[in-house]
Amino acid sequence: MFEYTAFFVLASQDNTTVQIDRDNNGVFEQTVVLNQGQTVVSATNVLQGGRVVADKPVLVNLVTG
Repeated sequence: MFEYTAFFVLASQDNTTVQIDRDNNGVFEQTVVLNQGQTVVSATNVLQGGRVVADKPVLVNLVTG
């Protein structure tokens, strides 16, 4: 439906591990460690069922276009 879909993830605490499974196949395509205020953008388009897992609180926006 959209040509572009991405997760924008913002960490609220230091040393937050964020994992992104863009296609919900059980394999995390991205794993990053963020500090408070840092962000990561999913590297490729997010598909239906895509998910973000983090070990500390994060803010996640789904951007489409």
